[in-house]
Amino acid sequence: MRNPTAVYFTNVRFFLILLVVLVNLLLTLPPLPEAAQAVVTAIFTFHLPVFVLVTGYFAKKYWQTPEAAAGMLRIALQYLFFQTLYSVLDLFWLHSPGIRHSFWLPYWMLWFLTAHFGWKLLLIPFARLKHPVAAAVLLGAAAGFLPAEAGAWLGLTRTLVFFPFFLAGYYWREEREPRRRTAPQRRAIRAAAALLLLALPAFWHAAGAETAAQWLAGGSSYAQLGVPAAAGT
Repeated sequence: MRNPTAVYFTNVRFFLILLVVLVNLLLTLPPLPEAAQAVVTAIFTFHLPVFVLVTGYFAKKYWQTPEAAAGMLRIALQYLFFQTLYSVLDLFWLHSPGIRHSFWLPYWMLWFLTAHFGWKLLLIPFARLKHPVAAAVLLGAAAGFLPAEAGAWLGLTRTLVFFPFFLAGYYWREEREPRRRTAPQRRAIRAAAALLLLALPAFWHAAGAETAAQWLAGGSSYAQLGVPAAAGT
């Protein structure tokens, strides 16, 4: 009998991949209409953290398997292959503005591969800590102090910022039976979702489209975001 939690997270991962495709289609619209901006912001709010959480869930007992080292090698080879492919396409065809071609600077979404590699390496020391998720949150907050150049190196800032979500998925408790929530729990979840949806337009308007996207992408330093370090953390 298949684990219902694993089936659930597999379906969530497929749904999130569809959302990533939708976001990239919307971002090709020049200029981005206001309604499309709201959709992109809403998706950005949760799709990366949830995708990282799902990735962490499927990393359970990763270092206890004999194929762990081979898996790390596959991630590294995938990064080298796609980084080379996308860089060649960009040099001779796409000509994206502001792109620097280097194996140390992941092209577009390839930071996820370097981050995935880093998250699995970080599992080794963090799994020995008493409060690993809390330590990861502090590390993610500290990532905002990194200079822009250092944070961009192999997607280091994003690796640290999203690592708490990876750990949350890694420590997600297995459930043999689906959890049945009580009526108050369901009402609380609906209220939280409604507040989030109401907060999104206010956040987009207050921060501005470009700044909001930078915050949600998790790859910018506090200096780049133009906020004091105390406010950023």
